[in-house]
Amino acid sequence: MFQNNKSIKSKYKLESVISEDLVSHCYQGVSKDGDILAWKVKRDFLNTDSVKNCIASAEKLMEIRHPNILPVLDYFYDGKDFFLVQELTDDFVTFDIFLKDKKNWNSKLLWKIVVQILAGLIEIESKGLVYGSLNLNNIYVNSKSQVRLTNIQLPVDLLKPIITQVDVYEECIFYAPEFIQRGDYFVSSDIYSFGMLLYYLFAKRWPYKNSSSLSILKESLTKDPRPLDLEKGRVPKKLELMIMTCIAKDPKKRFNSFEELIRNYKKNIVETISDDSELSAKQDVEGEGTGMIEKEIENSLTIRRLKGQNGILKMLLVLLFSILFFGSLYVAYQLYAVAIPVKNVPSIRGLAVDDALSVLETHQLSGEVISQRTSAWYPKGFVLDQSPQYGRKVKASRVIKLYVSDGVKQVLVPDIIGKNLNEVESVISLQDTEIKIVGQQFSQSFPEGAVIEQYPTPNNFINHNESVSIVVSQGYPVGMKVDTVAPSLFFNYEGFGQCSISFSLLSDWKPQDVSIYFIDKDKKKDKLYSDVHFPNDKLTLEFRLKIGGRIQVFFNDDLALDRIVKITPKPVIQLENEETTTLGGKLSSSERDDSSVDDSELSDDTLNKSDSSF
Repeated sequence: MFQNNKSIKSKYKLESVISEDLVSHCYQGVSKDGDILAWKVKRDFLNTDSVKNCIASAEKLMEIRHPNILPVLDYFYDGKDFFLVQELTDDFVTFDIFLKDKKNWNSKLLWKIVVQILAGLIEIESKGLVYGSLNLNNIYVNSKSQVRLTNIQLPVDLLKPIITQVDVYEECIFYAPEFIQRGDYFVSSDIYSFGMLLYYLFAKRWPYKNSSSLSILKESLTKDPRPLDLEKGRVPKKLELMIMTCIAKDPKKRFNSFEELIRNYKKNIVETISDDSELSAKQDVEGEGTGMIEKEIENSLTIRRLKGQNGILKMLLVLLFSILFFGSLYVAYQLYAVAIPVKNVPSIRGLAVDDALSVLETHQLSGEVISQRTSAWYPKGFVLDQSPQYGRKVKASRVIKLYVSDGVKQVLVPDIIGKNLNEVESVISLQDTEIKIVGQQFSQSFPEGAVIEQYPTPNNFINHNESVSIVVSQGYPVGMKVDTVAPSLFFNYEGFGQCSISFSLLSDWKPQDVSIYFIDKDKKKDKLYSDVHFPNDKLTLEFRLKIGGRIQVFFNDDLALDRIVKITPKPVIQLENEETTTLGGKLSSSERDDSSVDDSELSDDTLNKSDSSF
């Protein structure tokens, strides 16, 4: 379930869900530089291969800078979720919403938008990518009729393995027949989607029955598309021919590329499709087998109908066959049970395959490798499991099934930068990987307890038994301790504490305006201190403050410390060789980062204000 103001990478804040499709959720959010769109892939579609594909596509998309494509700013995989982050500016809305305003159904305006969509598609094709999800919800338009394309490549990467098993998908009318029937997708499939868009914009209806059911769409695809409306010259003849070429059911009948589409349209070749035209020549080579996809769809629908009609008959045949089969099997088993000697199955787990087969042979048994699996511990070629199991009694010459290691399991390293230790533990536990804290550093960018650095870096693969090393933020170099106030003959300090606030600036930091505030139980706020400090400055300030109030320390308006004033417990003395247990391992005191600064270090240069009481 979505949580408002969820942050990713400590850089992007997701504010609301604005859309959802079969494979992803789309969020609107903000970063320090402006508004963003973030696409979150649903976990059901994430596995090692799909994550690799998403990362490869995201890397290519980040290289695209085109006025008609929403820039991809970043991507992020934390071991559980994959996000793709895009920049969103101005007053962009989806094309679907834009068209709900009737005044936007202006032919010149629509043509202006189509030209921009086409420019974006040419750029995508030039980068070796396909759009893969061109539809009314993935095209963004603003009040100036400027176009931005989004949600590129990733949806088709995720849908390819499963599209033939899917029966319901919104906007499926935009997908080419070869994709919904076979899972094949090419540039010509994008051209089909572009043709569908043009048909809808200029005919104000669809060439086939529009349904989210793929079965209904396939039924429609076995028929000819509705002709375009040419009344009143709304659709020029050459545009009509171009659209109908784009939405040809056979991909070989379409244009090979968007460049070819433009070239044919500009030369007006499409108007006649003459015998010497580029498209006609391509069709002649292909012969008359132009209905391959259509025939495949018809055959699949016919098979589906037959399955429904013959279901009862098949069930009766299966039942009859089952009775005959199991009856004969029972008779054969009775003969078998008394004729062959019984053997005990030996344990062969952990043995090399050749050794396992030799052991089975000495027990008058044989073995067969059934499958190979990745393993956490066993090297390649060693037996992971066996069936039947060790100790079972079986007949001599029985074939024992062997499940063999295909090598040590590889784990994809998630991006845990910016996550706190509890979140890191949750993510890493799913990966079954060990985490080692190798250092701590002060940081202006990350809150205390967040991960600053990790090695290996995100999206690399490591072996199952390897670990991920992290450096954890200590936040700002600010410390506070509160002691009891020494008794005085002249003042009653009951309910007060002697508060020491120590801070420093690291050598590579810029000057900071440091301010300290005290907020009492009645919410009254007093400024205790404010001054500009420079790199390498160290300072300790002391105040007598009421117990139960709150201290806040700011560095350049960033909250560095927020703590209740209460007596600090006495520290527990730790032996020199004692080790501190951390996530997934141990961290000795000698491993702590040298940049750590405690109160005693900060007290070398102090400014004491022991007379101040609040």
